[in-house]
Amino acid sequence: MVREDARWLGLVPGERRLFLGVALLLGLPGAELDAVLGHELGHYAHHDTRLGHVVAALCDRLAHTVGTLRERAAREEAEERAEFAAKAARRRAEGRPPPLKRGRTRGPDHYLALVFTAYAKLCLRLTEAVSRRQEYAADLVAARIAGPATTAAALRR
Repeated sequence: MVREDARWLGLVPGERRLFLGVALLLGLPGAELDAVLGHELGHYAHHDTRLGHVVAALCDRLAHTVGTLRERAAREEAEERAEFAAKAARRRAEGRPPPLKRGRTRGPDHYLALVFTAYAKLCLRLTEAVSRRQEYAADLVAARIAGPATTAAALRR
């Protein structure tokens, strides 16, 4: 894998590193290792990793925000149901009919969760498209270095 420690939201390049696993070095034939190294060096040469930390942080924060909003919305709905049940029990105890069930009201957290979920899906779709293009470009570099058949074998392995 290739990693870059960019600064200022990826605007200022940082130190780039190429990491190789021992299993990779020991488990691949030389030509396939060349293909894998070519692929990773393709990422390295095209600066594909500059925004990696920013994108990962964005996706993490969005997932956290959506999860928090959904939890709060569920808690609000459960509290509303509990209040309604308590009110109905009090009215029955007093010999009065229970209150009419009204439609469930949803708080702002429910609607915010919907908006943030849509935004998170959009961000994920956009970043996946960019990532896919970067992978194809890196595969092309690997195919030029090691040949298409060797690159395909390395990717399958």
